[in-house]
Amino acid sequence: MLARTPRTRSIPIAVIPAIALLLSGASPPAIARGADPTLEPALVRVGAVGHREERQVAFAVVNPGGAPLEIAEVKPSCSCLTVELDRAPIPAGGRREGKVSIHFGRGTGSFHKQVDISIAGRRDPLSFHIYASFHPGVRADLLEIVLDGTLGGGGAKPSEVFELRTIAPGEPPPEVVDVKIERGEHIAARLLEPGADRARIEVSIAPGHPEGALTGEMVATVNGRLFVVPIRGHVYRGIRLDPAIVNFNVIRTDADRKQRIELIPADGKGFILGEVRYEPRPGSPAIAPEVAWTPREDGGWSLALTLPAAEGVKGGFGGLLVVETDHPEKPRLEITVFGHIP
Repeated sequence: MLARTPRTRSIPIAVIPAIALLLSGASPPAIARGADPTLEPALVRVGAVGHREERQVAFAVVNPGGAPLEIAEVKPSCSCLTVELDRAPIPAGGRREGKVSIHFGRGTGSFHKQVDISIAGRRDPLSFHIYASFHPGVRADLLEIVLDGTLGGGGAKPSEVFELRTIAPGEPPPEVVDVKIERGEHIAARLLEPGADRARIEVSIAPGHPEGALTGEMVATVNGRLFVVPIRGHVYRGIRLDPAIVNFNVIRTDADRKQRIELIPADGKGFILGEVRYEPRPGSPAIAPEVAWTPREDGGWSLALTLPAAEGVKGGFGGLLVVETDHPEKPRLEITVFGHIP
């Protein structure tokens, strides 16, 4: 009887190194993962800028991984940024160029904004940072110019001196040229003699400005860059109101029921009060402020308004406080009054 030859099983050659690795006790190599996407560059420093400047910067989304990259969202941190970036998938190993247009407004000091780019499947967005500096080395003493005048000239503040200072000690004053008024009529601006470390610009109400609100902008070139300062105020005829309206806001406590308004002789001429009455607007709740008045040293009057408690009265209220005077230019004042009772 013939002996049977035992059957053997062969081990594939490719498996032998793996078995040897296990028998040796060594750790198997880590499985390679796709590299994370990046931005090139991740930040840009624009440098010195002036008001209303326009700049454009470029960046790229880089996909070093082994699969296409999907851009889920592009979110700028400010409406002053306009982003151009194709949202189509970025192939493996590819890159997508983009650009950001920056519309610099009227800022001061440092500027820092960013664009967040969200990638599908990733929790944290890629952030592209933009840095700049408005008028480096220069500091303004005012953010806006507020004027207060009368038709005949004069007033509480018919002019204002705006100063621009050099921050570094010992440096000369900023170089200021091309001073002018934009978006405003009957407003004048002139460059004064500079101080040791500052430039000085006088802004004033010019003759001929009509009664009412005053608005405009003063613009100048400061160290070669545009500088813009808003102007606001009021031109009065005869009597100036401070404040111009009576706003009780939301009445929650007894203190909220009291307001005061000053009637100031803008031309320096005192006047006498006649009838003072409150006229509610149509549909307003039946509640009227009580008014008491005392004379001021400048010939004007101080009016104290107290809103009485009225059970069951709720909602917004409003009307006109009518004041009769003997002032030849302002024989009748109509002062807006409003508020809300919750």
